[in-house]
Amino acid sequence: MADFADEAQDAMEHAAYLASLVRKQTPSLPVGECLECGDVTPGSFCCPDCRDGYELRQKMRRINGQG
Repeated sequence: MADFADEAQDAMEHAAYLASLVRKQTPSLPVGECLECGDVTPGSFCCPDCRDGYELRQKMRRINGQG
């Protein structure tokens, strides 16, 4: 018969497994073009303002149920 510690361990292992699945399914962001303004850049954003604007827009989309 499993005790509370065994059940907790099983729950933690299951949560870690689910988290690993989510990480594998999350697509990586494109690199080489700013996701905000489209300028050529070595990363995903050309400047902090573009990064902040993109993150704000994504947050609003999630809040509104669009993303």
